[in-house]
Amino acid sequence: GAREIPGNGIDDDCFDGDRAVGDDPFAPPPSPLPVPAAVPADVSFVMIIVDTVRFDHLGVYGYPRDTSPNLSRLAERAVVFERAYAPSAYTFGSVPAILTSTFPTMLPHAILRKQGTIGKDDVTVAEMIGAAGRDTAIVSDDGGVLGQMGLLRGFAHKKMLKDDADAVASQSVATIDAMAGRPFFLLS
Repeated sequence: GAREIPGNGIDDDCFDGDRAVGDDPFAPPPSPLPVPAAVPADVSFVMIIVDTVRFDHLGVYGYPRDTSPNLSRLAERAVVFERAYAPSAYTFGSVPAILTSTFPTMLPHAILRKQGTIGKDDVTVAEMIGAAGRDTAIVSDDGGVLGQMGLLRGFAHKKMLKDDADAVASQSVATIDAMAGRPFFLLS
């Protein structure tokens, strides 16, 4: 990533604005904001990670051809992010960064070559959400690599399928149905 140059008026590293001269670059990040009262306490989360898809070829983002009708139907009743950016240009930088809430440059370098694991002190999103009292599940066709990297930590329920998008979609729906009635996090 880019190196932040304090006090130049530019957010060089695209993180938390321009750092002031004299600020401690190793200071812990600010605490997260409290959850607004309007957010229901029993809200559930479904995170869908799709490898190698262009957002501008999805109906939910205005593509005229009906390339993703199921995703478009889901988007009608879900939060859709209009400005989301991959943390890396390739899968093995992006997915571990997303699932540990960190930058790819902060991950062990071997992960970027599909050979390493996250550190024992790295906390996964599933571990954080599970610690907050939500049930956690993953349905994936890439569980071997995710498990090898240590990214399955924190998932109470795991269903790994082999290269079958239809089966992943069907099993994801079944998992949501099985967890209905209690707050959950599903990664699919």
